[in-house]
Amino acid sequence: MNSRMMYLSSSRFPWRGAVVAVTALALLAARVPAQDSDEDGVLPKHGSSSGGTSEDLSAPGVVGLSGEQLAIDQLAATQAHLVFTAVGGSTLLETSVAPEQATFLPEGPIDYSLTEESVSLQGDGQLVLQDEMSIKLEAAPEALARGAYLVVTAADADLHGLLAGTVAPAYVLPVGDLPAVELGQLQTLVTKHASVLNGLKVSLVYLSVDGEGALHKAAAGLTPGGATVEIVTD
Repeated sequence: MNSRMMYLSSSRFPWRGAVVAVTALALLAARVPAQDSDEDGVLPKHGSSSGGTSEDLSAPGVVGLSGEQLAIDQLAATQAHLVFTAVGGSTLLETSVAPEQATFLPEGPIDYSLTEESVSLQGDGQLVLQDEMSIKLEAAPEALARGAYLVVTAADADLHGLLAGTVAPAYVLPVGDLPAVELGQLQTLVTKHASVLNGLKVSLVYLSVDGEGALHKAAAGLTPGGATVEIVTD
C-alpha cells in the first residue's frame, strides 16, 4: 500500500474528513461493549430484530456458522482474528445452521478456537453483525510487529487484491498498533457518513510479522448500510 496516498488533497476527496472521524471514533469503539438491546438474554445467530422474538433463529450465546468447509485447526497467533463474545454467559459454536441464518458464512476452510467466554476464527467469509453480540477484529497477539490501517477503495474492490498490492487504494490512514475494533460500532460509523462514502468501501487492514519475518494480512471491508462485512485473510 502506498502511504503517500494519505497526503492527497481533501478538496479532491471530500470523504477524507469522514475517514478521519471514523478512525478517531474506531479507537473508542474497541472499548465499548455491545449491548443486548431486547434484554431477553438471548443472542441471535442471525436475523432477529431488536423488537421481535428470538424463536428458532436464536440460542443463548451461539455463534452460527454454515456447516460447510469448516476446519478444526488452532488459530495462528501471529494472524489477526475475529472474536465473538456473548453479553452474558458462555459463547458456543454451532456449525449446523442454514447459510441464510449464519452469523458467519465461510468462503473456504476456517481455523477456530473456543473458550467458555468466546469463539475466535480466521478465514474468508461474509460476517453478519448484530447489536446483541460483540464481534471484534483483534490484532495478532504474538506478532513480532503489527499495525492497523484504514483504507478507502471503490466499493467493489477485491480485498485479496488490495492485500496483495494489485488494487490501488484511494486513501490510506495508518492508525498504529490498534489492539481491537468492535466491527458493529465501526459499521455504524461508516453508515453514518454514507453521504460522503457512497460507492466506497472502508477497510480495516491488520498487518503482522511473525518471528521468521513472514508477513500476515487480514482485512474487514465495510460499505455504508452494508448487510454483511467482507472478511479476508492472506
